[in-house]
Amino acid sequence: MNISKLQYDNRTILTPSRDSFVAFDIPHVYHVTTSGSHGTVTATPSEGVNGTVVTLSNTPDSGYIFSSYTVTGATLYNTNKFVINGSDVNVVGNFTKPAYKRYLWKFTGATGRLGWKQFQIAAIKVNDISLPYTYITSGISAGSTWSDSSPGNFVDSNESNKWGGGTTASGTIDGWYIFDLPSAVIPTKYSLKTGNDTNYEDRNPRNGMLYGSLGTPTTTSDSSWVLLDSRALNLPRSNLVWTSYTLNKV
Repeated sequence: MNISKLQYDNRTILTPSRDSFVAFDIPHVYHVTTSGSHGTVTATPSEGVNGTVVTLSNTPDSGYIFSSYTVTGATLYNTNKFVINGSDVNVVGNFTKPAYKRYLWKFTGATGRLGWKQFQIAAIKVNDISLPYTYITSGISAGSTWSDSSPGNFVDSNESNKWGGGTTASGTIDGWYIFDLPSAVIPTKYSLKTGNDTNYEDRNPRNGMLYGSLGTPTTTSDSSWVLLDSRALNLPRSNLVWTSYTLNKV
C-alpha cells in the first residue's frame, strides 16, 4: 500500500488510498514574549504546548530593583510561574528605584582651626523631609564629640544645634553617621546645614558620601549599603546655611 503524508491545519494526514485517510493532531506551540523597562525578563522555556510550565526570572538594571510581573494570557502563581493554556503569553517586568529608610552619611577631610582635627555640622535632610529622624549610631576617627555637640543633634528637630568634635592634634578628621527616616522614600537629593561656628572654615567636612540600605545595618562595612552620592561638599563659610546636592550615583 502506498501511503502519502501531508499537513493541513496543524494536523498530519496519512492517506493510504484515494478514498480514505487517518489524521493525527499536532499540538499547537504557543509563544512567550517578555519585556521590561530598567531591567530584563527571561521566560524558561520561551514557548510550549498547552500545560507547559514557564518560570520567569529577572535582572534589574543598575540602581533599580524588581517590583512585579504583569502577565497577559496566563495566570501567575508562586510569584514567578504560569501554565500555558491555549494562547500566547506576554510578560512585562516592572522595575523601580529602591525606597530606603536607613541611610549612612560619611565625611572626610575636616581639619579645624590651626590644623586641629575638628569638625562640625548642624543637620542633614533627605528629599527635604522634615526633621527629626532617628539616630542609630556614629563614629569619628579622632578625639570625641563636644559636650554641646552630641550626635543626636544632627537629626533632631532643632536645626540650630550641631554635631561636632575632634581633638587638638594636627591632621584631618573623618566620620560616619547612620540614621533612619520616618518612612522609606526613593531618594533624589540630600542637604546639609553648616554649624553655628564656621569662623574656622576647615571645621566643615570637605567630602561627603551618602548611602542607602534596604536592611537595617548598624556598621559601615555592611554589604547592603548602596552608594547614592559622592562629592566634594564645598560647604560655605557661613553659619547655619543649607546646601543641597542632587544625588549623582543613582
